Amino acid sequence: MRKSLLLVLLFLSTIDGFAQEKTKRRAVYTELLGSAVIGSVNYDFRFKPGNDGLGMRMGFSYLPDVNHGSTFLTDFKDIGYIAFAKAGLRITPKNTGLFFNLNWTPLFNRDEIQWTWFGLGIGYSWNE
Repeated sequence: MRKSLLLVLLFLSTIDGFAQEKTKRRAVYTELLGSAVIGSVNYDFRFKPGNDGLGMRMGFSYLPDVNHGSTFLTDFKDIGYIAFAKAGLRITPKNTGLFFNLNWTPLFNRDEIQWTWFGLGIGYSWNE
């Protein structure tokens, strides 16, 4: 009887350890280099509650045209693309606070692949 009571108490005391976050992680940050080539301002969020799992990032950056200067395109044959992959480390606080990320970001365009490209981000993260 004592063993059963002890096991029940032990089980009940560990339930809180398995509780999941009910809020979704959000972050706003600037990134130097990385997928934006020069720099960017980004908004990042997770699809499910918690800090782990799949998410999405949206951002704005400026990429000058090194061949033609910083001008608007006048001929559609000049439109190119930059594609990228991203693998890295995100350091976020438990609740709110400073957000860091360091990532390896190989860049692809129609002329070349740049394998040795990295990015560094810093910003603010919170739970919603």
